[in-house]
Amino acid sequence: MSCKYCFCGKKNETLMSKQTAQKAIDFLINVSGKRKNIDILFFGGEPLLNKTGFRFALEYASSAAKKANKKVNFRITTNGTLIDDDIATLIYKFKVKTMVSLDGPPQVHNSQCPMADGSNSYNKILNGLSVLQRHDNPYVIRCTMTHHPPPLLTLLNSLDKLAPKEIIVEPVLSPNYRYYNLTFDQDDYQKLIKQNETLLSKLIQDFKNGKCVYNPYRRFLQAINTFKHNDASIFHCGACRYSLNVGADGSLYPCCRFSGMPGWKIGNIYDKLDIEKSKRFWQFYEDVRNSRCSSCWAESICGGQCPWEWADKNGTFGSNDNHCFRRKAYIEQAAYFYWQIKDNKYEKTQKNKE
Repeated sequence: MSCKYCFCGKKNETLMSKQTAQKAIDFLINVSGKRKNIDILFFGGEPLLNKTGFRFALEYASSAAKKANKKVNFRITTNGTLIDDDIATLIYKFKVKTMVSLDGPPQVHNSQCPMADGSNSYNKILNGLSVLQRHDNPYVIRCTMTHHPPPLLTLLNSLDKLAPKEIIVEPVLSPNYRYYNLTFDQDDYQKLIKQNETLLSKLIQDFKNGKCVYNPYRRFLQAINTFKHNDASIFHCGACRYSLNVGADGSLYPCCRFSGMPGWKIGNIYDKLDIEKSKRFWQFYEDVRNSRCSSCWAESICGGQCPWEWADKNGTFGSNDNHCFRRKAYIEQAAYFYWQIKDNKYEKTQKNKE
């Protein structure tokens, strides 16, 4: 379950109260049934704007899970500007898997992600990363690429110097009903595909050497490996299945991407989860997916686009294939990648990571 602890991306947005956080955690433990492992993701906005709430949620969830004979795993996605010794100590104590948003070298990042007062944020994030390092906390860096991005290699080289456990590079996306002026267009996607193809040999060698920090094919490699063992699943998304999002006011949504979209609200922790609406979520999605994807050669590996990308504002799904060609290209590149690391190298690497 993805517990969206603090949604503060909009001006004057209310932070989640301790009461709501406690109710969300109790709800999670209750609906998880016999499941022994549960997950809480702190997401925003910027979740560390609510430092007191962050500490409370970690402590209360750990205690409540223990009483219920469960193990709780924590994750956080943060911009890193508010990480201090107290936060880093909590992250270490509760083993919080940390993802930090950083969009490239200073000139790129600062242009995309200024502070609220217009000042630069890059150096503040570097300070946050150094604090994490000082407390022996590993972290993943997520880089978001916007329309007309700089060369991929420029981004990777700048981020690799910061010693992340993993680098994730993804383009800005839009739901079906809206197009952002920063969203990738087809020309952007084509250039990204070519740049990844150029890096493919190096990525394969890095993988064989056990130091593949950037791997855009991870999901597809896992799908290919699963398919190889005759246990393939077309579903890669946990929304309304084993993941929910809790807004600051207790509203429930399929996942964090849908948060704040009234048409996609599926209940409230102070009232109830609308089970029938949750079921219809996948029924409606499948209707669109079948009409768009059933004849596609990549269906069994791709599984269909992210539901949010097909979402209309009113709580229904439209359809678009704005970057299906990118997924197909990545699957082809992933198949080559997998063939190069066959002979159980992939399985062994995954077991070592676990």
